[in-house]
Amino acid sequence: FSGFAKKLQKIAYMTVALAGIVLLAGLFFRFLFLPLLPFLIAWGAAFALRPLSAKLSAKIHVNKKVVSVMLAVITVSLGLLALIALIVLLLDGAWRLVSSFLSDNRLGNILTAITEPLSAILGDGEGELTGYIEESVKGALSKLLDGIISLLTRIVKGIPGVVFFILVTVISAIYFCLDLDSVNSLVKRLLPKGW
Repeated sequence: FSGFAKKLQKIAYMTVALAGIVLLAGLFFRFLFLPLLPFLIAWGAAFALRPLSAKLSAKIHVNKKVVSVMLAVITVSLGLLALIALIVLLLDGAWRLVSSFLSDNRLGNILTAITEPLSAILGDGEGELTGYIEESVKGALSKLLDGIISLLTRIVKGIPGVVFFILVTVISAIYFCLDLDSVNSLVKRLLPKGW
Protein backbone atom coordinates (compact mmCIF):
# COMPACT_ATOMS: atom_id res chain seq x y z
CA PHE A 1 0.00 0.00 0.00
CA SER A 2 2.83 2.44 0.75
CA GLY A 3 4.30 2.03 -2.78
CA PHE A 4 0.94 2.91 -4.27
CA ALA A 5 0.56 5.89 -1.93
CA LYS A 6 4.00 7.20 -2.92
CA LYS A 7 3.14 6.92 -6.61
CA LEU A 8 -0.15 8.68 -6.00
CA GLN A 9 1.63 11.39 -4.01
CA LYS A 10 4.19 11.83 -6.80
CA ILE A 11 1.40 12.15 -9.37
CA ALA A 12 -0.34 14.71 -7.17
CA TYR A 13 2.88 16.76 -6.82
CA MET A 14 3.48 16.63 -10.58
CA THR A 15 -0.13 17.69 -11.25
CA VAL A 16 0.12 20.62 -8.84
CA ALA A 17 3.50 21.63 -10.31
CA LEU A 18 2.17 21.45 -13.86
CA ALA A 19 -0.94 23.42 -12.91
CA GLY A 20 1.30 26.04 -11.27
CA ILE A 21 3.48 26.31 -14.38
CA VAL A 22 0.42 26.66 -16.60
CA LEU A 23 -1.04 29.29 -14.26
CA LEU A 24 2.20 31.27 -14.17
CA ALA A 25 2.55 31.08 -17.95
CA GLY A 26 -1.04 32.24 -18.38
CA LEU A 27 -0.52 35.14 -15.97
CA PHE A 28 2.72 36.07 -17.72
CA PHE A 29 1.14 36.19 -21.16
CA ARG A 30 -1.99 37.93 -19.86
CA PHE A 31 -0.33 40.69 -17.84
CA LEU A 32 3.43 40.88 -18.47
CA PHE A 33 4.17 39.85 -22.05
CA LEU A 34 3.16 43.09 -23.83
CA PRO A 35 4.83 45.43 -21.30
CA LEU A 36 8.03 43.35 -21.45
CA LEU A 37 8.01 42.84 -25.22
CA PRO A 38 10.13 45.92 -26.13
CA PHE A 39 12.79 44.81 -23.65
CA LEU A 40 12.75 41.22 -24.93
CA ILE A 41 13.10 42.44 -28.53
CA ALA A 42 15.96 44.75 -27.53
CA TRP A 43 17.73 42.01 -25.57
CA GLY A 44 17.39 39.57 -28.44
CA ALA A 45 18.66 42.15 -30.94
CA ALA A 46 21.67 43.00 -28.76
CA PHE A 47 22.47 39.32 -28.29
CA ALA A 48 22.05 38.47 -31.98
CA LEU A 49 24.07 41.44 -33.22
CA ARG A 50 26.98 40.92 -30.85
CA PRO A 51 29.12 38.72 -33.17
CA LEU A 52 28.52 41.01 -36.15
CA SER A 53 29.40 44.11 -34.14
CA ALA A 54 32.64 42.48 -32.92
CA LYS A 55 33.71 41.67 -36.50
CA LEU A 56 32.65 45.06 -37.82
CA SER A 57 34.38 46.99 -35.04
CA ALA A 58 37.62 45.10 -35.67
CA LYS A 59 37.35 45.84 -39.38
CA ILE A 60 36.60 49.57 -39.14
CA HIS A 61 38.56 50.17 -35.90
CA VAL A 62 35.71 51.66 -33.90
CA ASN A 63 34.77 50.78 -30.33
CA LYS A 64 32.68 47.59 -30.22
CA LYS A 65 29.97 49.14 -28.03
CA VAL A 66 29.51 52.06 -30.45
CA VAL A 67 29.14 49.69 -33.41
CA SER A 68 26.82 47.48 -31.40
CA VAL A 69 24.57 50.41 -30.46
CA MET A 70 24.44 51.66 -34.06
CA LEU A 71 23.60 48.21 -35.42
CA ALA A 72 20.92 47.61 -32.78
CA VAL A 73 19.24 50.98 -33.34
CA ILE A 74 19.26 50.51 -37.12
CA THR A 75 18.07 46.89 -36.98
CA VAL A 76 15.31 47.40 -34.42
CA SER A 77 14.07 50.60 -36.07
CA LEU A 78 14.02 49.12 -39.56
CA GLY A 79 12.39 45.92 -38.36
CA LEU A 80 9.59 47.69 -36.54
CA LEU A 81 9.06 50.18 -39.37
CA ALA A 82 8.92 47.33 -41.90
CA LEU A 83 6.27 45.62 -39.78
CA ILE A 84 4.23 48.83 -39.61
CA ALA A 85 4.58 49.33 -43.38
CA LEU A 86 3.39 45.78 -44.02
CA ILE A 87 0.31 46.30 -41.85
CA VAL A 88 -0.48 49.59 -43.60
CA LEU A 89 -0.11 47.97 -47.04
CA LEU A 90 -2.40 45.10 -46.06
CA LEU A 91 -5.05 47.47 -44.75
CA ASP A 92 -4.77 49.66 -47.84
CA GLY A 93 -5.22 46.62 -50.10
CA ALA A 94 -8.28 45.49 -48.16
CA TRP A 95 -9.75 48.99 -48.31
CA ARG A 96 -9.22 49.24 -52.07
CA LEU A 97 -10.69 45.79 -52.68
CA VAL A 98 -13.86 46.46 -50.75
CA SER A 99 -14.32 49.99 -52.11
CA SER A 100 -13.81 48.84 -55.72
CA PHE A 101 -16.50 46.21 -55.30
CA LEU A 102 -18.91 48.77 -53.91
CA SER A 103 -18.22 51.64 -56.31
CA ASP A 104 -17.86 50.08 -59.78
CA ASN A 105 -20.97 47.89 -59.55
CA ARG A 106 -18.55 45.05 -60.14
CA LEU A 107 -20.32 43.19 -57.37
CA GLY A 108 -23.67 43.61 -59.08
CA ASN A 109 -22.26 42.22 -62.33
CA ILE A 110 -20.74 39.21 -60.59
CA LEU A 111 -23.92 38.52 -58.65
CA THR A 112 -26.07 38.83 -61.77
CA ALA A 113 -23.81 36.37 -63.59
CA ILE A 114 -24.20 33.91 -60.70
CA THR A 115 -27.90 34.34 -59.99
CA GLU A 116 -29.31 34.51 -63.54
CA PRO A 117 -28.72 30.78 -64.18
CA LEU A 118 -30.15 30.00 -60.74
CA SER A 119 -33.23 32.10 -61.49
CA ALA A 120 -33.69 30.31 -64.81
CA ILE A 121 -33.42 26.89 -63.14
CA LEU A 122 -35.67 27.75 -60.20
CA GLY A 123 -38.15 29.71 -62.29
CA ASP A 124 -37.63 33.06 -60.54
CA GLY A 125 -39.19 35.19 -63.23
CA GLU A 126 -39.38 38.47 -61.33
CA GLY A 127 -35.80 38.44 -60.03
CA GLU A 128 -36.67 38.09 -56.37
CA LEU A 129 -33.86 35.60 -55.75
CA THR A 130 -31.34 37.80 -57.54
CA GLY A 131 -32.44 40.86 -55.60
CA TYR A 132 -32.36 39.01 -52.29
CA ILE A 133 -28.84 37.64 -52.89
CA GLU A 134 -27.56 41.03 -54.09
CA GLU A 135 -28.95 42.80 -51.05
CA SER A 136 -27.52 40.15 -48.72
CA VAL A 137 -24.03 40.38 -50.21
CA LYS A 138 -24.15 44.19 -50.31
CA GLY A 139 -25.17 44.17 -46.64
CA ALA A 140 -22.29 41.84 -45.79
CA LEU A 141 -19.81 43.99 -47.71
CA SER A 142 -21.19 47.10 -46.04
CA LYS A 143 -20.58 45.50 -42.64
CA LEU A 144 -17.08 44.52 -43.78
CA LEU A 145 -16.42 48.08 -44.87
CA ASP A 146 -17.68 49.40 -41.53
CA GLY A 147 -15.34 46.94 -39.82
CA ILE A 148 -12.39 48.14 -41.88
CA ILE A 149 -13.22 51.77 -41.07
CA SER A 150 -13.46 50.87 -37.39
CA LEU A 151 -10.12 49.04 -37.59
CA LEU A 152 -8.47 52.02 -39.28
CA THR A 153 -9.86 54.30 -36.57
CA ARG A 154 -8.40 52.07 -33.85
CA ILE A 155 -5.06 51.99 -35.67
CA VAL A 156 -4.94 55.79 -35.89
CA LYS A 157 -5.79 56.00 -32.18
CA GLY A 158 -3.00 53.51 -31.46
CA ILE A 159 -0.27 55.49 -33.25
CA PRO A 160 1.01 57.20 -30.05
CA GLY A 161 1.29 53.80 -28.37
CA VAL A 162 3.21 52.40 -31.34
CA VAL A 163 5.59 55.37 -31.33
CA PHE A 164 6.12 54.88 -27.59
CA PHE A 165 6.73 51.14 -28.14
CA ILE A 166 9.35 51.91 -30.82
CA LEU A 167 11.09 54.50 -28.63
CA VAL A 168 11.22 52.16 -25.62
CA THR A 169 12.53 49.34 -27.80
CA VAL A 170 15.26 51.48 -29.36
CA ILE A 171 16.33 52.97 -26.01
CA SER A 172 16.34 49.48 -24.48
CA ALA A 173 18.41 48.17 -27.37
CA ILE A 174 21.00 50.87 -26.69
CA TYR A 175 21.10 49.93 -23.01
CA PHE A 176 21.32 46.20 -23.70
CA CYS A 177 24.12 46.74 -26.23
CA LEU A 178 26.11 48.77 -23.73
CA ASP A 179 25.54 46.46 -20.75
CA LEU A 180 24.80 43.04 -22.24
CA ASP A 181 27.42 41.22 -20.14
CA SER A 182 26.09 42.52 -16.83
CA VAL A 183 22.46 41.85 -17.84
CA ASN A 184 23.33 38.27 -18.84
CA SER A 185 25.23 37.67 -15.60
CA LEU A 186 22.32 39.06 -13.57
CA VAL A 187 19.89 36.73 -15.34
CA LYS A 188 22.21 33.78 -14.74
CA ARG A 189 22.35 34.60 -11.02
CA LEU A 190 18.56 34.88 -10.79
CA LEU A 191 17.87 31.59 -12.56
CA PRO A 192 17.94 28.37 -10.53
CA LYS A 193 21.07 26.21 -10.76
CA GLY A 194 21.14 23.86 -13.73
CA TRP A 195 19.08 26.03 -16.11
